[in-house]
Amino acid sequence: MARSLIGWHRAPGRVLLLVCVLGAPGCATAPAGIRSPAAAEGVTGRGLLLRFRPGTSRAEREAALDRVGGTLLRDYELLPGLVHVESGLSADEARAALGSGVVVRPNRRIHLACRRPEGPDDPLFPRQWSLLHRDAGPSSAGPLPLRGLDVRAPEGWDVETSSQAIVAVLDTGVNTRHVDLAENIWHNQAELLGEEGVDDDGDGRVDDVRGWNFVLEEEQIGTGEAGSSNAGDIDGHGTAVASVLGAVGNNGQGMTGLLWHCRIMALRIFWRGPDGLESDVATAIDALDYAVAHGARISCNSWGADVPACDVGDWQDLYDAIQRAQERGHIFVASAGNGVGGRGQDTDDHPFLPAAFDLANVVSVTGVDREGNLPPDFNYGLVSVDLAAPAVDVVVATASDPTDYRIAPGGTSFAAPLVAGAAALLWQAAGSDQASWPLIVGRLRDTTRELASLRGKTATGGLLDAGELLRHLTKKPPEPVAPIEAGADHPQGNGD
Repeated sequence: MARSLIGWHRAPGRVLLLVCVLGAPGCATAPAGIRSPAAAEGVTGRGLLLRFRPGTSRAEREAALDRVGGTLLRDYELLPGLVHVESGLSADEARAALGSGVVVRPNRRIHLACRRPEGPDDPLFPRQWSLLHRDAGPSSAGPLPLRGLDVRAPEGWDVETSSQAIVAVLDTGVNTRHVDLAENIWHNQAELLGEEGVDDDGDGRVDDVRGWNFVLEEEQIGTGEAGSSNAGDIDGHGTAVASVLGAVGNNGQGMTGLLWHCRIMALRIFWRGPDGLESDVATAIDALDYAVAHGARISCNSWGADVPACDVGDWQDLYDAIQRAQERGHIFVASAGNGVGGRGQDTDDHPFLPAAFDLANVVSVTGVDREGNLPPDFNYGLVSVDLAAPAVDVVVATASDPTDYRIAPGGTSFAAPLVAGAAALLWQAAGSDQASWPLIVGRLRDTTRELASLRGKTATGGLLDAGELLRHLTKKPPEPVAPIEAGADHPQGNGD
């Protein structure tokens, strides 16, 4: 009778308690009455299981361990002849080294027989198709896509859900009081614990507790103080981007970001000009300089400009700033842009900067729709665009109401925060001392899932895959986080 590795299996007329099977595929030493498990039933865990015959002496056991280069991890009272050993050999290699006197079996992984939740308990999560598509029927946002066109977030969350990496969001500001963002906003500890009205960390900015507004006073029109600690959102775009990146997950309300818990640095670089929202190279460099100086490992940049070839030289300073940031270990994630006049452009020929900069630490991201297609107004580039992420019909938090959400029609702006969040997850899962920017950028590019619509359109031809990105890494215990005392007299942006 077919049996699973662990759990209960109900067959007609009987109930069987199933056991963890230790036999190996093709091994003649499976326990009596239990079939050897097929290879598909599990992958191997750490080390090997060696089972000695009764009466084997201690000296003989030690000699056997020496032959396989083994280190004893466990022995067992119930099965005195069984030991769990660390060895660099495979089970077949160990069998060859030990001969018939010792039974060698791989240490098979087991899993729970119950269904585990596929994601957090946030009520809007089922509508966040970009993270996990569920066959839940049509929604008011349109038909749900075919399964498999999400970023496989739950597979990534099996390894890591959160990150201590600081991720800077250079945008229109962030509503730091939104119920799904407040807990995940970065705090400048020197200013938080310092004296109000004093530049406690000596960076030339007073009370920059939760970020900064880099807009010069003469350019400031609308709400918020220029050049101040008020990095509140003047438009809603920055709050939306930040929520895709890091809305608090598994808190029973609203939506979830790809990062359930994180540190979002709110940096406002846009203002309202005569023709709408505006920013410039000087302001962007100022914000990037601040981000790197205050420890941001990653920045999310859902902005840019279509630049004629004759004007590319005017962007040299921003190029140099991003390159210098690279020397400090910083990853610059940038949206590939949405084209001109409703038509996407090949940014290999018509650069959208800074995403198209030829810098190794720049990750350029375009988007796909709910069917996995590249929308006609999204930019692309076989050389200048790295990968794609879902970017249409996106659930986002609003800036105007700290308890509200909406569905954004789309844009590559919403693809970049998914990739920035994935980079932060990898930084955490790999260990901050091991996660160099080349490793993170390399794995982002090497672990995408190929889509036909992206073949010839991006360098990887693929979609962000959080599950594959974090595969082979083990879940680490959470790092302790210093408690934040809300000495709430410090000013903060409110999204007004």
